Amino acid sequence: MQCQSINYITKPHYYTKISEKPDFKINPVSWEKSLKRNKIRNRLFDNFILSVRIDEIEIEFITLAEKWKEETGAYSTSRQITSNQHYLEIIGMGKAVVPYILKELKEEPDLWFTALRSINRFSPINNEDYGDIEKMTEAWINWGVEKGLIG
Repeated sequence: MQCQSINYITKPHYYTKISEKPDFKINPVSWEKSLKRNKIRNRLFDNFILSVRIDEIEIEFITLAEKWKEETGAYSTSRQITSNQHYLEIIGMGKAVVPYILKELKEEPDLWFTALRSINRFSPINNEDYGDIEKMTEAWINWGVEKGLIG
């Protein structure tokens, strides 16, 4: 078996490959532009994958939130409502789900406070406002706006 070797002749700004086609040239400037284009394409692809992943998180959140509300609609205590399996799964989704919880809280106030406090390990609610759902909601919404999580 015969090995074919490839030789390169270096010229300013060009690399000429000596092979069966002696006119084949690679321009480093074109190669750099192509590399930049590929980097941009990769970045766009990564952003596309990220946006698809975000959509998956939102869909999972909506599905779990609907199941949670459906299963806990007849419960009267916050302890029963917040110990539901679907609610706990939402908490388990972590910080990625916080913007969706805040959006949901803004549209329809509900007992999301435990989830938000558990995920963020923080509560913007003043001690005197506990028990007042409107003030608790307002505190979390304001916090979300300050952090840029919701508009």
